[in-house]
Amino acid sequence: MTDPEQALLGLLLAHLATDFLFQPDGWVKAKEDGGFGSGVLALHAAVAGGLAALLGWGALDPVRVFAVTAASHWALDGLKARFGKGGTRWLLADQALHLAVIGGLVWWAPSGGPLPSWLAPLWQATLGSVPVRVWGCGLLLVGIPGSIAVKTMIGIWDAGKGGEAASDAAEDPQPDRDDGLRGRKNAGKWIGILERLFILIFILGGHWEGIGFLVVAKSILRFGEIKDSADRERAEYVLVGTLASYLWAVVVSMAAEAVLPPLY
Repeated sequence: MTDPEQALLGLLLAHLATDFLFQPDGWVKAKEDGGFGSGVLALHAAVAGGLAALLGWGALDPVRVFAVTAASHWALDGLKARFGKGGTRWLLADQALHLAVIGGLVWWAPSGGPLPSWLAPLWQATLGSVPVRVWGCGLLLVGIPGSIAVKTMIGIWDAGKGGEAASDAAEDPQPDRDDGLRGRKNAGKWIGILERLFILIFILGGHWEGIGFLVVAKSILRFGEIKDSADRERAEYVLVGTLASYLWAVVVSMAAEAVLPPLY
């Protein structure tokens, strides 16, 4: 794999980690409330720049990467906080512009210098290796970004009974109930993430039949709820959401499979 491709994977992994792994909900709210005057926005931009410089190390000039990434995150997230609070179109536009910045850095940024001789073997065996970066991108994409993508795809089926609580594949058809696991906050979200993670492992391991196991297990667990439910619209919402979640996981897994060798 060439240096530009390694740089692209490194910057993409850094972006996904910054926006979806190392950004608590409290940070998102603080940015929306404070806008350009928010200290959290500046901190988020610094984290974005630092991770990008770290994961692009050896392929791109870290100073240039840090400066451009931090400045673009500060500007784009500040604009989104001011003009596009909670809007799906603003979210998609924001992510598209971040990806454009990544592409620009890979295309135009000077190459980085060689790593110190004592650090190069360790770096290459961990964050510097292509399989680790691909796995990292895949794991993050089937996680919270996958939840957001699925929620966006099934928005037109939203029956208006769950809102945020019915996000991620509509895994919980009765989100307001408080009896056991169905009433736990974000339970449905984590069910969807775990399902997509299993699909990633199955496909990269060459066992597509494992997806059938998930479908059967899910059908058995949900059959009684859907059969006995008078809310047909909610049942359809669950089905569409589950299929959208599986589709997202399969696409991400096939993209990773095209780059990585079989697990065994």
